[in-house]
Amino acid sequence: MSKPLVRRAACKGKPSWMPGTAFRHSPAYWKRGASADGTLAYEWYAQRDHSRVVQAWLWTGSTWDKVIDDHVAAPK
Repeated sequence: MSKPLVRRAACKGKPSWMPGTAFRHSPAYWKRGASADGTLAYEWYAQRDHSRVVQAWLWTGSTWDKVIDDHVAAPK
């Protein structure tokens, strides 16, 4: 059994903005947030057809690194 990949955010050079998605269509439900220290940002949204997306980013000290990008198709 292999060990899981461990990634750590950097605390230097704190970001002044949060990453996120520019929506082409307005989602039915949408939330975004960040950790208390600002080095982890996340966003989730669900469309009216019940498709869903979860995304998360870690701050590297100079840029955001997307670490989760999970898309779930609408049920058929």
